[in-house]
Amino acid sequence: MNQQLWLYFLVVILGGAIAKELFVNPFMLVVIDLAILLILYLILSRYPFVDIKKSMYFLSFLTFITILVDVNIVPGILGYIIILGLLLWMIFRRDSGNGPKRPPLRHKWHK
Repeated sequence: MNQQLWLYFLVVILGGAIAKELFVNPFMLVVIDLAILLILYLILSRYPFVDIKKSMYFLSFLTFITILVDVNIVPGILGYIIILGLLLWMIFRRDSGNGPKRPPLRHKWHK
């Protein structure tokens, strides 16, 4: 089920990227980005095991960065660096206290 969710996300984002290649007008690029965000929300709302609030914060931030890049407020490379930094922060951060905490890393020689 989780793989299916990621597949839907991939199809929507790639479809949006293809649609964005067809237009040069920054207004249409923003509309396409917001339509992608809406479609991703509709997909997420179908799955009860997903925390929609946190997921939509993350997706909204990504959409905000892509909109800034589309209207040339932020250079493309800086947008990519910001998104990469956000992804690395999500992967390597410690839990902020909400939900179950991850146990500290233990190796077999620490026993």
